[in-house]
Amino acid sequence: MRLSQSVDAIFSRPSGSRAASLERQGTPLGRGPQFNAESAQAKVSTSSTPLVLELECLGWIHTMPNELPHLSPQDVTAHARLAGDLAPVGFDAAAAAAGRCVVMTVSFTPGSASLAAFRVTPAGLAWGRENRDLASPAPAGFSPAFGVRSALMLTEKVLGSFLVPAGGKWSYNFDGVKWSALMKYELQLAPPVDFYNEIHRPAHFLGFSEGEAAGAGAVADREDSFA
Repeated sequence: MRLSQSVDAIFSRPSGSRAASLERQGTPLGRGPQFNAESAQAKVSTSSTPLVLELECLGWIHTMPNELPHLSPQDVTAHARLAGDLAPVGFDAAAAAAGRCVVMTVSFTPGSASLAAFRVTPAGLAWGRENRDLASPAPAGFSPAFGVRSALMLTEKVLGSFLVPAGGKWSYNFDGVKWSALMKYELQLAPPVDFYNEIHRPAHFLGFSEGEAAGAGAVADREDSFA
C-alpha cells in the first residue's frame, strides 16, 4: 500500500506521436504525507540517473485520498515549478506550455480508484510560478480553467517498471531529522516498498523487538482461568 499522498515522475520513450505510453515510474525521496509544491520541487530535482536519460518525461503523478472536480491550485503550482527541473528528459517550460507534460492524479475514492490527466495552460503556468499561497484551496488569481483534462487510456499491452532510490528507502516521514532537500541519490530498477515498511521506520521495529524480548521472560501475575 503506497502513501495516501505521494508524488512520482512518469517517463516514456520519445515517439513523436500525440499518444505516449507510460513505461517507467520514478518514486523520488519524500519527507512526509503532506504534499506541497516546495517539497515536490526539491524531491524530484535532486536525482539524475542513466536509467531515465534515454526517456522523456511525461509529467508526474499525484496520489491523493480525495478526487477533485478540477486540478488543485497546489498541483498547478507544483507543475509550474517542476517545469525545467527535469529539462534533460524533456520536462521544461516549453514542453509544459505545449501540453506534452501532464499532471496525472490517482484518487482513492471509496471502494475504487479514480484516474485523471490534466495539462496546465500557459496562463496556469504563469500563475503557478508566482503563487506563494500553498495552503488555501482558492488562492488569489486561481482559476479551475488552469487545468484542462487530457485523454487517458488504460491498456494491458504496455509493461512498465519502477524506479526507486538506491537502497529502497523513499520516505523520511518517520526519520525527518535525516531529511534534507539537498540530498543526492541514485535511482534503481525495483518496486517501491510499503510506506510502513521496516526500512522507513527502523526505530519502531527496534522498539517492537525490544518489547518482545522483554515480554519473553515475563511471568503472569494472575491465574489463567482458562488454562
